[in-house]
Amino acid sequence: MDFSHLFPMKDQYLLQKFVVFKNKLKTYFKGQSNLNVFEQNIIKKIISPAKLGDDDLAIIQILSYLFKPVNIKIPKKTANEDNQKTIKYCMLKPSKLEQASAVIVNIKNSNDIKTTHEQKVNRAFINNLTVQPYIAIVGNIEDASSVLNYYTVIDKIETPIKALDICFKSFHALNLNYPPEAEQVRWFIQDYFF
Repeated sequence: MDFSHLFPMKDQYLLQKFVVFKNKLKTYFKGQSNLNVFEQNIIKKIISPAKLGDDDLAIIQILSYLFKPVNIKIPKKTANEDNQKTIKYCMLKPSKLEQASAVIVNIKNSNDIKTTHEQKVNRAFINNLTVQPYIAIVGNIEDASSVLNYYTVIDKIETPIKALDICFKSFHALNLNYPPEAEQVRWFIQDYFF
C-alpha cells in the first residue's frame, strides 16, 4: 500500500507541521520540573538551540521519552505432546531506552552501523519479532552540526526531520507493522502529523 494512497495530499505534512509541533513542545517544556539530567539537557537544546538544527534533532530524540512504555504481546510457538504447534503469548514491557532505540539510535562511527543493526536483528530474533525501520544517526548526537550522516535503516538522509519522515512513510510503503516497543510513538506521529 502506497503512502500517498493511504494519506492523499499529505506527503509533506510532517515537514510542514514540524515547526508548529516544535513550538508547542517548547511551550510545554518551559513549565516542566522534576526532569532527569538527560531530559534537562535535551529540553535546553529545544528551547534555546546553540546551532541551527540542534532543536530538530533534540525533539526527535525526546519524542520517544514523552510516552510511557506499554506491554507488548509476543507470540511464542511451542509444540505440545502430540507435536502439534500452538502459539502462546508472553508479555514484554520495554524500557524507555528500548522504546527510544526502536525509533532512533546514535552510532559514533559509521563502521558500527552493521554491528548495531546485527544487535537489533539478534534481539528481535530472540523475541520472535522482526527489525522495523529506525533512524540511525552517525556522529556526535550532542551537536547537530557534527553529525556525519542520518540514515533510515541504513539509507543516507540529509536531515533528522527528513529521516523521521522517510522512516515513518516506509512503514506504509513497505506494509510493515510498527515496532511494538514504540508503537504508541509511531501512532502519535501518524495521528498528529498526518
